[in-house]
Amino acid sequence: MNAALSIRWAGRIITPSASTKKDLIKFYKAAPEKITVVHHGAESPGPIKSKVRSDVSNILFIGRLERRKNIMNLIRAFDILKERTEQAKRPLKLILAGKSGFGFDEIQKEADRSEWKKDIILAGYVSDKEKKDLYKNADIFVMPSLAEGFGLPILEAMQENIPVLCSDIPPFFEICMDSVLYFDPKDPQDMADKINMVMVNGHLQKDLIAKGIRNLESYSWEKCAKETMVILLNV
Repeated sequence: MNAALSIRWAGRIITPSASTKKDLIKFYKAAPEKITVVHHGAESPGPIKSKVRSDVSNILFIGRLERRKNIMNLIRAFDILKERTEQAKRPLKLILAGKSGFGFDEIQKEADRSEWKKDIILAGYVSDKEKKDLYKNADIFVMPSLAEGFGLPILEAMQENIPVLCSDIPPFFEICMDSVLYFDPKDPQDMADKINMVMVNGHLQKDLIAKGIRNLESYSWEKCAKETMVILLNV
C-alpha cells in the first residue's frame, strides 16, 4: 500500500514531530484533526565526561548512510577541516556509522576521492554495544540531514554528553531548540566553520553539553508510551 492511500484510510496518524505533521498535510492533504504529534523518548544522561578537550579528534555521525542525510557535504566539510588541522598538527577523524541506503555509492565515491580518505571511517552497521562505544569515544556529534522526521541519534548523543551540531532544518529546531549549534546543510564551508568553533572552544563544548542535558528533560519513553496509548485506546 502506498503512503497516500495509507494516510487517507488511517483512522489516526501519529507523527514524531510537528514538522512531519505539516509535511503530511502539505504533500498528502492529510486531515489535520486526525494527526497527533508524539515525540520520541530519551534516556537520562550518563555521567559527565571528566575532561572536555580542546583537541577534538573524533567527529561522529550515526544514522542510515543515504542521500537525504547529506553525508557528502559532511565529507566535504571534513576535507576543509583537515586542511586546517593538518597545519595545527591536530588529529582528526570522521566516523560514519550506519546501514547503507539510497545514494550510498555516491557517498563511498566522495570518501574515496578525499585526500584524507584514510581518516574517513565507514563503519557500516553497528550493534547497540558498538554504537555505545562510538558515542563514548566521540568528541563531537554532527547531524547534517537535509530532511528528517525526528533525529533520535541527536538525543542519544546528548545522553552521552557529547556536543551536538546539526542542520538548520525545522525538525531539529523543534527537537533541539538552543541545545545545539546549527549550520547551513547545503554549505560545507559553514559546516566546517561551525565544527571548528566547537573544536577549539572548550567553553562552547561545555555549554552545548549542559544545554543538551537540559533538553533531554523534555523527552522520555514513558511519556511517549502514555501519549501513544491514549491515542490507540481512542481510535
